[in-house]
Amino acid sequence: MITRIVLSVMLAGAVSAALGAPPAKPIMVRVVLTTNYYAVTGSSPHEIWHAMAQARPWKTNHNFSATTQWTTRSQYRFEAGEEGFRLVKYDEETKVTVTLPRWAPPPDVSPETVRRWTKFFNALALHENGHVTIARQATGELFREMGALGSFASQQEFREAVRDTENRVLDKYRARERAYDLETQHGVLQGARF
Repeated sequence: MITRIVLSVMLAGAVSAALGAPPAKPIMVRVVLTTNYYAVTGSSPHEIWHAMAQARPWKTNHNFSATTQWTTRSQYRFEAGEEGFRLVKYDEETKVTVTLPRWAPPPDVSPETVRRWTKFFNALALHENGHVTIARQATGELFREMGALGSFASQQEFREAVRDTENRVLDKYRARERAYDLETQHGVLQGARF
């Protein structure tokens, strides 16, 4: 099962003016959030855990029960003006994909196993939502940073400024994501332990 949410923002005149930029500077940012589920079976915690290890779509040595992956893609247009080369359009899309386990309790399962699963799943979803928040924050910072770009003497300087800005912002949030996983022990300290 897949759930998809698209959040779009198009801002032009007012935001551009507030950032000190020329008024005709449309900036479009989108966050596309997709949640995928993989099926898990079993009647006991041991069976469920084993089923998760077998069913998760990634086959690595990591024992993660869920994952969040995100990527950004941007396109921009610039033009030469009296003050130099400046951004006239920026279109950025962040795709976020969350993958979680989905367990349908069989009729003979104990209420304690259902309770444990519910607690585990909620903590797991909370942890993955933290990754989604970081992706959204990165998108927001890209929006602000691109809106604040000034004018540049050459096309090459302009392109380098865009590339450097994107790399700096994305590196910052990738580091924040690694720190988040370390601080939470990949969700274990948030209760994602089955």
